[in-house]
Parts: sequence; structure tokens; C-alpha cells
Amino acid sequence: MSARQSDAAAQLRLQRLIADSFKRNPGPDQHASAMQVNAIVAQRLRLLRLVVGLDRSSLARGIGPEDPRSVEQRLWRYETGRARAPLSWLAGLAARCDLPVEFFVCSDLRLLELHVLLHRLGRKEQSQVYSLLTTKTPRNPGPS
Repeated sequence: MSARQSDAAAQLRLQRLIADSFKRNPGPDQHASAMQVNAIVAQRLRLLRLVVGLDRSSLARGIGPEDPRSVEQRLWRYETGRARAPLSWLAGLAARCDLPVEFFVCSDLRLLELHVLLHRLGRKEQSQVYSLLTTKTPRNPGPS
């Protein structure tokens, strides 16, 4: 299997797993409670680790200079929802995996896909998309 096919297969697995996780989480018309957000973060941590194909100890070794065993234990607690993962830690993990940090907390599938796509664009392309969206989106003129 070529690298391109491998990347495509990994992306397809990620899309399927994300879609599956949304079956159990609030939709775009619902607001997630704090407990639901914690559950979403826990699911996404495990999902990301499985899609990337790492076990906890391998992922823990790449996270930081701390003792990998303590990081592995924290990762287990975050994945199982027994502890809340700090946003700074999630941001570092997202950067390492070339994902936006929104991957861990977004409860709307279409919005999540948009975040991922925008994240993978360069600054110039992001600016072009922003310009396109702001010119095509009707603005609320406010009260008259």
C-alpha cells in the first residue's frame, strides 16, 4: 500500500469513527453539557490514538519530557473520563497530530470537518475562504 493510499485509508477510518461518535453525542441544534463535553473529549482522545495507530505508552512517549509512565496513566484517565484533560495538553497533542484543537470539543460533525479542512489550508487559502464566507453570508443589520 502506498503512502497516499495509507493516508486516505487513515482519513476514511477517522471520518467513520468521528461519525460514529456523533451518534452518541449532542447534535448541532443541542448544546452540550459540561459532562457531555468531557465525554466527547474522552472519546476523541481514544479515537485519535486508535486512528494514528498508537498504544498509550507510544503516544505518552511523544507527548513530553515527563516520565512516560505517568503520562500514560494520565492519558488513560483522560480517555476513560476519570479526569479532565487540560486544554494546553490537548492543544499540544492536536498540534503534534496536525489537527485543530477543536477536534477534541466540537459536537457538530459538519463544523468539525470544516475546522479540520481549514486547519490544513495555508494562511493565504484560509484568508480566501474567510473572505468568501464573509461576503456570501448575509449580515444581520441589527434593529432598525
